[in-house]
Amino acid sequence: MTTVPAQGTSGTVNPDGRLAPKENSCPRSTGSASTANSSNWWPTWPTWPTWPTWPTWPTWPTWPTWPTLVATATDDSTHALLSTSPELADGVVSRRRRIETQAEDIDNKTSELLTLQSPVARDHRLLVSVLRACSALRRIGDLALHIASIALRRAPGPAVPESFYPAVGTLADAVSLVTHAASRTIRTGQEPDPALRALDDGVDALHRRLLAQLSGGSAGLAADTTVDLTLPGRYYERIGDQSLNAAAGAPTRPG
Repeated sequence: MTTVPAQGTSGTVNPDGRLAPKENSCPRSTGSASTANSSNWWPTWPTWPTWPTWPTWPTWPTWPTWPTLVATATDDSTHALLSTSPELADGVVSRRRRIETQAEDIDNKTSELLTLQSPVARDHRLLVSVLRACSALRRIGDLALHIASIALRRAPGPAVPESFYPAVGTLADAVSLVTHAASRTIRTGQEPDPALRALDDGVDALHRRLLAQLSGGSAGLAADTTVDLTLPGRYYERIGDQSLNAAAGAPTRPG
């Protein structure tokens, strides 16, 4: 059979008009040489960039100290309320700005990671728990500011009558135990202490006792004084609840 070269092609044309394949156009022999040549037929598999290494624990500079800052602000607001110290109350007001600034910093960093990196599973839960704890701690800072504002409004006179010192002081001490226990849980990344729930229940009981004393009819207080005692009681009760929420929603360090 005679074949003739096909014009414009790399092979030859048979007499019947069909194109004859070019020899060795697709090597099929076995061996290392054939394997090396055949590998050029396949595109290189995409080399994906290494997935971001997520932090297993918040490493932002503000995170370790922020819960303590909130807890001490609550303590100072109590001291300002009971000791009629405008200086302490002013310190709580200025510290509230720091709390808000740090909260925004943590919110922005966490939201950026959630939006740009799209984490999943454990990493997603970690970042969501940071946002939950941040929201509760920010609320505690607001409540501490409200208590300090009452002390400033009543200055230079006392915000708490002497007859109510034991009730308000005991309630404030119970709240301090809850806030510092929650702060310790958040800073260390441990599981919430089961005793936290009992501490918060104690705060609720002391708050009810304060309300009962105010509504007993024998206090003989002016209307504005009654209001200024009722509001801190409510704020303390909410601080206890928010401390419990912050500890329950805080990120837990992987063990």
